[in-house]
Amino acid sequence: MKIIFDTNLYVAAKNRDDHRHSEALTLIEHIDDGGLRLVVPTLVIAELCTGYHQMGDAEGADELLTGFITSPSYEIAPLDHKTAGEAGRLKAELGLKLSDVIIVATALTKTQ
Repeated sequence: MKIIFDTNLYVAAKNRDDHRHSEALTLIEHIDDGGLRLVVPTLVIAELCTGYHQMGDAEGADELLTGFITSPSYEIAPLDHKTAGEAGRLKAELGLKLSDVIIVATALTKTQ
């Protein structure tokens, strides 16, 4: 089964003070063990790398990217024309932030 999450899952897993920390870690461990296949939108990668670089942790950003690229549990989903078109439709229809509709559009076009 393919699933998708937004950036908040990873932020919760990284931040021990987040009230969702242990649940997020458990879910990521399940993904890493091959129990689920996670679709990772390139937008999420950009947001996560921004956080690492803001903390001065370029090595952490590189490790994250390497993990996504090398693990069979993760599938990187680029923002292609089909997903962008769906995001535009959702943005017009729902009025949500563009970043959020890109993630939803990625789920609709890449997890089925």
